[in-house]
Amino acid sequence: LVRVAHPHGALRLDGRAVVSFATPCIALTGPNPIICGHCLFSIPTSIPTMREFMAREPIKTGQRQWQIRQWDLSTQRLDVRRVTAVSAQVAGEQVATDRQLVLSITEVTADDHRPAGTRTKFDVAWWCHELKALLMAGMTVTEALDALNAETKVSERRWVLASLSTKLAAGKSLSAAMESVNVFPSVLIAGVVAGERSGELVPALEDYLAYQRMIDRLFSKARAAAVYPTLVLVIGFIVIGLLLLFVMPRFSLIYRDRPDLQNGLSGSLLAFSVWISAHRIAVLGAVTTFIGGCVLAFGQPAFRNRLVLMVEFFGPARTWLDEFRKAKFYQSLAVMIRGGYALDESLLRCRGLGLGSRFERAVAIIHDAVTKGTAPAEAFARSGLTDPITERLLRVAERTGSMVPILQALTDRHADRFSTAVDRLARLVEPLLLLLVSLAVGTVVVLMYLPIFDLASGIR
Repeated sequence: LVRVAHPHGALRLDGRAVVSFATPCIALTGPNPIICGHCLFSIPTSIPTMREFMAREPIKTGQRQWQIRQWDLSTQRLDVRRVTAVSAQVAGEQVATDRQLVLSITEVTADDHRPAGTRTKFDVAWWCHELKALLMAGMTVTEALDALNAETKVSERRWVLASLSTKLAAGKSLSAAMESVNVFPSVLIAGVVAGERSGELVPALEDYLAYQRMIDRLFSKARAAAVYPTLVLVIGFIVIGLLLLFVMPRFSLIYRDRPDLQNGLSGSLLAFSVWISAHRIAVLGAVTTFIGGCVLAFGQPAFRNRLVLMVEFFGPARTWLDEFRKAKFYQSLAVMIRGGYALDESLLRCRGLGLGSRFERAVAIIHDAVTKGTAPAEAFARSGLTDPITERLLRVAERTGSMVPILQALTDRHADRFSTAVDRLARLVEPLLLLLVSLAVGTVVVLMYLPIFDLASGIR
């Protein structure tokens, strides 16, 4: 059964009989040739070579990129490659050989172009949820990916789904295709590998969704706690900026003929406000540039990592961050061990979770100790990541063999401790920050009105 390219779809030919059309064309079968009644495109009953077949392809103008799927007759393997040409005919001629049979030539759209090695924004949780639903409905992985690609209109999703389908058609496994696309986390890839080993892909997707819900819940907790302090800071800076740009320069006109009133902090602040008002455009441009630079810097992983290292110098902050990292680490271990990975292999994959250099060194110590035959509880204790309760729980897991429930209990324990720490920090920071911003605004207002009080005293 061979698939042959066609201007209106793909014809599947089995000997002399047309089995089916990919698009609703009308076929007139006969001994020779086979004719598509929709476009009068003639195909001989014998499979043509690429050069013979592409000679019939209508020529299109303009340089475009084409994806060609070929069957190598010598190696009996499927080859997928991309070429740039003005038409499908020219693209076929560029790669035409007598040992390869063309299966399809499709034009690569603008949504299919992505620089090699770059990451794109892709909703992994959406992909897992939709793929799980389609697999549970009875579809194969290839059919599910094709259905998702036909449904979605988002370019990033279309590119990822098309790339996965292409690599699956080339003979790769789903986990290998996911790893080559470079948008899926290592925990999900490890779970899919385990699912491929056991033949059960749906549980692996469910485990990752549970893992992602836990991570999202902790991030949502931290973001919600940061909203009010950020709002207070923004409003405070806006009020102080309005006072310095517009209000205080007008007040300075009142004291223009009284230099004796422009002494001390009030005089310095009034002079500063007059200078800001005179260079208003430059100051606004500098502030805008600074804000834009901060936004761009926060988008860089290297800057975020350095910021985290600076925060970790504060002891309590490092403890709170460690609670989040431990929750993520134990949840990842639980997902992979539940999927069929051994403990040493799970630890090796957890080194790529992005937990920081300190945690990566600790995980490496655990992995080396477990590989040498050390008991898990003792190996974890050597790394410095455990407390007495964690060590006792791991010893229970060694004795009963229930490693996954114990790891899940450790995940919940550290996640709850992180949530509690965030709540306490929010209750402490919110009133303190509000007090500091109020003092800053009040100080500016008082310094602005002090010369008026001195002027009133002089009049009396």
